[in-house]
Amino acid sequence: MTTAYNKIDRILREKLSDDDYPTYKEELDAICQAKIQRTWVDLTRTQIQNVYFEVLKEHRGGHQMQGQLAFGEALQAKIKEVNR
Repeated sequence: MTTAYNKIDRILREKLSDDDYPTYKEELDAICQAKIQRTWVDLTRTQIQNVYFEVLKEHRGGHQMQGQLAFGEALQAKIKEVNR
């Protein structure tokens, strides 16, 4: 954990009774875990091109707007997949 976490934990240990400390420690842990955010992963140029060519194959000869919407949806799906 972080230095801030260690300082707060030390204060809790010093100020709380042995009976109360575990409950507050659990709450502190829950707060700290909730604050941890994942690092965003961008799509590479190659991944974007692959998505584009897949959509292009599916919508060849179709209406341009449908192809553009499909490309946007496919990109969104790929971004969600990469950032799971």
